[in-house]
Amino acid sequence: MDAKFCRDELLRISKVNACTKEDALFVKKTVDRYFAEFQRSQKFKSAEIAVSPRFKELLEFFNKNDGAVFATQYFLFAYTLADNYRDCQVRIEAEIAKPYKDWVSRRWSENAALVKNIMAGEEYVFICRHATTQGMYAPGKSTYTFLRALLEHGASATLVVNGHVDDTFKRLSKKYSDFTLAKLTLPTMDERFNSLCDLLSQIRPKAILTEIEFDIASIVAILGPKMPVVLLSAGYYNLPWYDKIGLTDTIADNPVGDRHDDFFVVPTYVANELLNPELDQSVIAKARDIIGIEEGQVVLGSFARMEKFSARFVNILTRALDASRMSKVLLAGPNDSSSVISNLGSHVNNRRAIVLDKSNVHILGHCVDIAIDTFPLHSGFSMLELMAKGVPVVAKNDKGIDGYGKQRLPELLCQSEDEMVELICDLIDCEATRHSFGQKTKKFMERQNRDSVFVNELNKAIAT
Repeated sequence: MDAKFCRDELLRISKVNACTKEDALFVKKTVDRYFAEFQRSQKFKSAEIAVSPRFKELLEFFNKNDGAVFATQYFLFAYTLADNYRDCQVRIEAEIAKPYKDWVSRRWSENAALVKNIMAGEEYVFICRHATTQGMYAPGKSTYTFLRALLEHGASATLVVNGHVDDTFKRLSKKYSDFTLAKLTLPTMDERFNSLCDLLSQIRPKAILTEIEFDIASIVAILGPKMPVVLLSAGYYNLPWYDKIGLTDTIADNPVGDRHDDFFVVPTYVANELLNPELDQSVIAKARDIIGIEEGQVVLGSFARMEKFSARFVNILTRALDASRMSKVLLAGPNDSSSVISNLGSHVNNRRAIVLDKSNVHILGHCVDIAIDTFPLHSGFSMLELMAKGVPVVAKNDKGIDGYGKQRLPELLCQSEDEMVELICDLIDCEATRHSFGQKTKKFMERQNRDSVFVNELNKAIAT
């Protein structure tokens, strides 16, 4: 069964009078394959929109373990297919989040006593998927940054990890005596839930913090513990079970939904040691050689999920390539790259445009001379990582940039696509201008530490 068959079958299921258990199992299997062999193909957009109103019905066919897993995956399925991460907030809440909250309240009701018996104390508890700081996605980097901020301000904290732990977090546990690292490695959601409740009973948390929208953290929140459960949003935030929701200052100006009294602003920043780790120069030189960067070439780059490289964004790159023979494009990121490669056309064939899958962006970042921010879906931490390396970022100052505009040099914000192309070409042609903006970018990033702001905002939020 290929992707087209699965997509068509989802469309069929969306139209049936009553879903069956076989339909539910097929949807679950297709969602799993979407993240695996189908590589998050954007061809599923129409099918997701059609079948999501049936999510409530499909969820009823699963037991409490399988249903929690299915809901977590299905939410990510819907969210990663959204054209606009603002517009999808209300639809996902109505079709997925609210039915899920009701389902958990019923199916997990026998576990409620375990949660309600957890007493409150003075320690912060973070729950995360993976305690890893490398790669293109932000949550692990944010968790590290916020943990370190609390520890630097004298707090005690425990990090509960569902998956992998990297050396950066292990070093953190060695540096701070008031930090504990705990792993949940049990196979089922039920077993992990019981183990987590046992751990929380021993810790007596002041607050539970997480970047996980669904999964085990949501079950704890829905069942109602005595202490606040706080979502530090990685993008989607319109969830009806978290007590407080931290919105980055890039999306906090005009949030969607009816939870405004529960929102608080989280500064968008990352610990500098994560944004620009030290690298052996020979590793960078080898990467430049593999990519085929020639003497005098100026590399335009961007790192994000492939769906962020829109046709309009790629057109900017193509126009710059056509205008300057000394330019080269480097794009990297996970998911389906077929449309990106198609839009770049002959530039891929002649190796003036390089499109890579999920890669070590810290190495690639040192191969880029000018970064181009994606649009209409703008990029967050991947741009900050490039800026921390002194790479100037050219961005379109459109409606979609929202708070991300605060993370860009004003001189490099453009009002139109034509202005972007003109500025990019000026930077390609003038090395002194590139160097000047690179130095300004680096100084801009050195002023971005916001530890005190985060700690103060968090403490104010959980006190109310």
